[in-house]
Amino acid sequence: MKKILCAVLSAVMIFCLLPLGAFAAGDEAEPPQALLGDVDLNGVVAPADARLALRASVGLEPEILPGTDVFTAADADFDEKITSADARSILRAAVGLEDLADRLPESEALTEAALEEKINACMLSFFVDYEEGHGEHGTGFAIGENGTVVVSYRKIHKATRISVGYPIDVGRPLESILAADPGSRLALLKIGGDIPYLPVNRTWYGVGDTVYSTDYLGSLHRLTIVAPPAGADIPEQAICVSVPKGEHSYSLGGYPMVDRFGRAIGFIEKEFHTDAGRFAYAIPLALLPSPEEYAPRSMEEFSRDEWRITLVCPVEAVTLVQYGTGLIPIYMFNRQFETVDAVNPQTDLIDVSFETDATDPEVPILRIMAKKPCENVPVTVRVEGRYETAELTLTVSVTQDGYVNMVGAEFLPDPGVIWETLPTEVYVGDWIALSFNKSDTGLSDEELFYSYTDYLIALGYEHVETEELPDCNRYRFRMEEYGITVDYTDTEDHVLIGCYFDES
Repeated sequence: MKKILCAVLSAVMIFCLLPLGAFAAGDEAEPPQALLGDVDLNGVVAPADARLALRASVGLEPEILPGTDVFTAADADFDEKITSADARSILRAAVGLEDLADRLPESEALTEAALEEKINACMLSFFVDYEEGHGEHGTGFAIGENGTVVVSYRKIHKATRISVGYPIDVGRPLESILAADPGSRLALLKIGGDIPYLPVNRTWYGVGDTVYSTDYLGSLHRLTIVAPPAGADIPEQAICVSVPKGEHSYSLGGYPMVDRFGRAIGFIEKEFHTDAGRFAYAIPLALLPSPEEYAPRSMEEFSRDEWRITLVCPVEAVTLVQYGTGLIPIYMFNRQFETVDAVNPQTDLIDVSFETDATDPEVPILRIMAKKPCENVPVTVRVEGRYETAELTLTVSVTQDGYVNMVGAEFLPDPGVIWETLPTEVYVGDWIALSFNKSDTGLSDEELFYSYTDYLIALGYEHVETEELPDCNRYRFRMEEYGITVDYTDTEDHVLIGCYFDES
């Protein structure tokens, strides 16, 4: 983006240093009051205004003199002179990268004592109930008239009740939740009563600027906006600040980051330490919606929405070969503590249960084991939410003929189909493991080994390694074309089949 702006500004310098009839000498109408950046006084900030400011910076607009409205409009940084930096700021404002309304003259900067007082006056505490026996405290701060309070969305996620205090332990009624955005990690509450508030600076700050915050004791902290240190795990759009050495250890999380004019820039979410020192990051308030975009909800409406769970299954119907094992991921959005169940009306035909994916515990794996031939048996996955039940249904059919590959694992042969028995254990993670009791198969060790490995070789696997373990042997087969490795481990009582997939 910086390169684009530089190119645009260079273009302005090359071909735009030509006179404009922006201020006709014979115009008898009284010019309107200057709007910062609106150099031609037409009521909007546009690239033409940046062009005029650039011409004035090199002396090509003699009518733009100190004391005039046009000079005031062009002096974007209030330093009583017009430079290319002013033109750049006006151009940024014209293309929506900066809001010149966020710029203030240095004379309006506050003392540190005044900043401390202003921040502390706007702080609120609240307590969130999530479910019976679960809750925690949080802090927020007012950023608008009529009790508009910014808090961390993560603090109120799945809240069933929010009790707001101002100051601490003095209750205020919660009227509504104005906005709650998991993406920005911010939320806005509307509470009753008149509360001092911080105005918002959405754009006028940058690396190197000094900013401020307070903590639990109300003490002021002087911070510096910096580039995130190497390896820092912070949100992409977060504002990173360094915390000076010697500051006491009370966390700044939940407190505002303000500029020297007492305007809120961001919501400090977390502190962290690296070898380079102590840091914190804030979520910029520029990510908040504008008031016309608010969608107020009552506490009950918000809570119902937060606890509403969505289930998604990648298939609607599953067909297995008898004695085959199917592994189906069930994606659950907005799930937290709830238990997932599967309803199977035909336990004599199929066996249904859940495996927890060790690599992603939030995605339960529906395990279907085919006992006998059947057609379109409905299986319902159900989650009992706080307010309502979420469920989905898929159908399962079992045939005696067909492919022996496990569902969801192409070119991975299922030994249960070959040996006509079901596994006693299944493991799902970054690899899949099936354990078979030898006595269930009625086959000898040699029959088990060759019936399966001959099938592997027929599919295109190659034997690549034999590993001699203390009590058994492990035989490794590999299909390079599809990046699948299969281990056949032959123990005294069981055969363990392990299946690995390349990350690609």
